[in-house]
Amino acid sequence: MKATILSPFVWRKYPGTKYPYRLIQPLQVRLDAPWLPIHPIITFICGKKIAELKDNILTIHTGYAIDGASGAPLDEHILLEVFLHDLFYQFGQSTGAPWTRREADQLFLQLMRLHKFPLARTYYHTVRILGWFHYRSHSNTWLKFSPKYNAD
Repeated sequence: MKATILSPFVWRKYPGTKYPYRLIQPLQVRLDAPWLPIHPIITFICGKKIAELKDNILTIHTGYAIDGASGAPLDEHILLEVFLHDLFYQFGQSTGAPWTRREADQLFLQLMRLHKFPLARTYYHTVRILGWFHYRSHSNTWLKFSPKYNAD
């Protein structure tokens, strides 16, 4: 699978919160893979639409929040990759998306390499070894939508 970023990645950090990294503008990504579904996939949390995949365009709405790199030190230069990887794990669990955990991890590696992140292989191997816990355990209960953190 390949990903092309179609809109600016605009986020804000809210220190002292459980999910401090939040989108303050919608993010759109074109996904290119022959096996993506024709029908739309939409994920809701607390009645709010947080992400949807339609016509190979993944839209992540304002307010989507993550905790960072789940235990690893976070280099904010790869925050986009972390946002997408977390969403792919969560989206796949909550909707039965057609991608596998391995494909989500490979996209994570591809995007880190694209941005020339020097620890790309280390982060990739870490999510391959430890990511099963997050992928299987929490389903979408750790997926958060924070409407009060919309763009100022």
